[in-house]
Amino acid sequence: MTALPQPDETSQAPQQAGLVIVLCGPDGSGKSTIANSIIARLSAKFPAGQMLHYHWKPWGQSQRTKTDDVSVTRPHEKQPRNPILSIAYFVYHWLGFFFGMLLNVRPFTRRGGLVLIERFYYDFFVDLRRYRLQLPGFLVRCGYQLLPKPDLIFLLDAPPELLQQRKQEVPLAETTRQRDAYRQVIGGLSNGHIIDATLPPQTVANNITNQILDCLEQKPQRRLKASPSRKTAPTSASPESRKV
Repeated sequence: MTALPQPDETSQAPQQAGLVIVLCGPDGSGKSTIANSIIARLSAKFPAGQMLHYHWKPWGQSQRTKTDDVSVTRPHEKQPRNPILSIAYFVYHWLGFFFGMLLNVRPFTRRGGLVLIERFYYDFFVDLRRYRLQLPGFLVRCGYQLLPKPDLIFLLDAPPELLQQRKQEVPLAETTRQRDAYRQVIGGLSNGHIIDATLPPQTVANNITNQILDCLEQKPQRRLKASPSRKTAPTSASPESRKV
């Protein structure tokens, strides 16, 4: 997690709606680069101390721990754990997601802050092998149902060949599979957006920032309406999605 400096106690910004943003995509899609650009562009809207940036689970101190550092060079090099150990590790990670959202993220956004999370839980739908896990699909879906949900999810999408040019951490066939799986999962969410990551990083960051600002303008209006329907877990159906 990267936190911006704490604000001066003598100055207070007007209260505004907070948001939880997730940025996901296969290796080579530019998640960290785009995340840093988004934070820079939103610095005028969210003053110092009003933005948090997590790299996977919304838990931990101001720096990534070795356990939470998923930016490995060969994510599939080690063999998966056996099913019993996989469940134990999954529960451990799930608790980090759950209590991170409950104790870190939600109180922060209620105070008007913005939280940007890379990857988040959606990695479990796409690439359990990265975390050396063997799990049945229903367990992953049940875990998602019990988690507090982000407000916006952005998938950085690009052809597998371009992703491989940027990072060759897995074979081309695996990159292709992951790209298709991400499109299926994020495209099936009502608040999921597929972003064209073949564009220059500045353009990609601008597109996402504009959608975040639009959501901030609409959020107070949505709060006046009846409680929204609960977001369901991603399914295996191939939904029709839009690409920006």
